[in-house]
Amino acid sequence: MNRKARSTWCVAAVVPALAGLFVCAVRAADAPKQSLFAYRSFWPEFAAMRQFKEAGVDTVCIFPANTANSLGQPYSKYPPVWRWFGKVDFDSLNRQFDDVLAVNPDADFICMIDLNTPIWLQRQLALGGHSAECESFTMLSCVCANPAWRKATAEYLEAVVKHMEQRYGDRVKACLLACGQTDEWMDYSRGVAGRAKAQAWRAWRQAHGKPEAPLPALERLDRASFDNLIRDPATEQDVVDYAQFTGDLIADTALELAAKTRTLVPKHRQIGMFFGYIIELTNARMVWAGHLEYERLYSSADFDFFISPGTLFREDAPRRPAALRIQVPDSRHGAV
Repeated sequence: MNRKARSTWCVAAVVPALAGLFVCAVRAADAPKQSLFAYRSFWPEFAAMRQFKEAGVDTVCIFPANTANSLGQPYSKYPPVWRWFGKVDFDSLNRQFDDVLAVNPDADFICMIDLNTPIWLQRQLALGGHSAECESFTMLSCVCANPAWRKATAEYLEAVVKHMEQRYGDRVKACLLACGQTDEWMDYSRGVAGRAKAQAWRAWRQAHGKPEAPLPALERLDRASFDNLIRDPATEQDVVDYAQFTGDLIADTALELAAKTRTLVPKHRQIGMFFGYIIELTNARMVWAGHLEYERLYSSADFDFFISPGTLFREDAPRRPAALRIQVPDSRHGAV
């Protein structure tokens, strides 16, 4: 594999497998440009890792997960890493690196960092009065409005990144921040709000020079004035504003976490996320999933790459994934 590829657009084929196997490419933001071609699995599939090693692929993408997937099954076969406030199971984290190194001593890593809410944290936030804003997998914009969630999540992120830097150093080529629905920063709350999100809405309107307004009723979010497709700014501007506000909550949180990560790693360490699913998100998801604020993220100096699907479906097998597109900001000035 040529590790000096200079294309700013890289395409990776998705291999459908229960474990979430795929290969991806990443280009560094700084010269010399570096291309990483990685094998990824959420599970310890050592035979496959050996095959990729024999094929010359030494970069492995791992996912030390604390949460369950959309089927309710644990993402990882290893014990959860995030056990409690301030308590991280570094032995479990180390095993996920060391088991790969036992198979391939030359391996380096792209590490997905699971920022979704473990079940224990959901319970603690709910008991603290945040029952509507305690779960990030489906209710991403809600937890992004919750300062208690953001604080706990940022502290966990810091602990994991510091440990990886100290123990594995330059073996870690990139940190891939994972949160939201299927860890792809999608929000499925569909406009639902609790107390913290309502307070954030008022603050957002004030910051944008807009008069105070109540949260739009949920039934208004599911219809539009013109052919149930286009909103009338004369009567529905608050709904348009609310959609932008929910996207801003997610973008602000991602930027905050990326900025924290950037302070913890050397300049050449890459930071990325799954984002910008503009082609794939259809109907109500286009507006409410939170990906429309992509320009703010693409212009950030703290992100080096974004992963999004060209399409998740193929004509010959509609239920099988087809391709991922790796988007790299050009010189971190927002162009891709």
